[in-house]
Amino acid sequence: MKILGEPGTSFGLSTLSIPHYLSLHFSKHLDKANGLALAGDSIGYFVLSLTVEYSLVTYGLSGTFLIISGMVLHSVPAALLMKFPKETHHKTENDSSTEKCEPQELPSAFKDVNSSTATNINAIKTAQDISAIHVFRVFLDPVYILIVITQSAIMYIYTTTFTILIDVSRDHGVSVDNDVYLFLAISVAELFGRLFLGSITDAGYLTKLNYSALGFAGLGSLYVAVIWIKGPAMMMAFGFFFGLAGGGLSVVSGGLVTFYIDKKYHSIAVPSRYILYPPVSFTQAPLIGKIY
Repeated sequence: MKILGEPGTSFGLSTLSIPHYLSLHFSKHLDKANGLALAGDSIGYFVLSLTVEYSLVTYGLSGTFLIISGMVLHSVPAALLMKFPKETHHKTENDSSTEKCEPQELPSAFKDVNSSTATNINAIKTAQDISAIHVFRVFLDPVYILIVITQSAIMYIYTTTFTILIDVSRDHGVSVDNDVYLFLAISVAELFGRLFLGSITDAGYLTKLNYSALGFAGLGSLYVAVIWIKGPAMMMAFGFFFGLAGGGLSVVSGGLVTFYIDKKYHSIAVPSRYILYPPVSFTQAPLIGKIY
């Protein structure tokens, strides 16, 4: 468990904050940026599968882990180059007019009041800056709680479906040799959804909320349609639309948080959007065992 837990923790720490960093650099095209990042994930799975298959035969298990570790370490220099964008301040007409005015000498009483007020304001700002505990107040926000529940739910549904997909495909006539085509259909649809569906929300055709609601409705309809699936062709169609819906929903996952939650909470709110999934995931094995 320790061996598996450490890579899982590292993976979570290194990937769940990506939407937050993207939101700092993109505003109008945030969902497309998230989709592009996730599309690289889909392509990486395909390339990594071929690499692992070859290296296991050629170099064995230890050599394969060494190769994968080297590939991961090559991303460290790129991560070190990441920087927070500098905030730009634009001058207003009031700013320029103020600069032209000659400084006026204030009475000493006003100086003392202004100095005291400025000191208090600076003290308050300093206390807010050095305190990191206040960001956890986001967990008391009803909107964020709802986002966490829905995002954790989609993760639960998606991973559970992948776990039982082979058994379901067997029940609907997909042979052992054709299993790979089912997962290929899902991967291609996921890639398509991540690359292109973010344009729907970025262009303003649908809000992120309505887009998410439509995605959930689509997934629900697919699960109902499983009842009428007969044969491999229909199962492939299910896999394609399942991947399309899943890929599309993943695009707005981080964007929902950055759009509806105050900016000062983003650093903790974005990585924690799946926080309910780990404890709830322990129910997956008993649930699948009971069904099958």
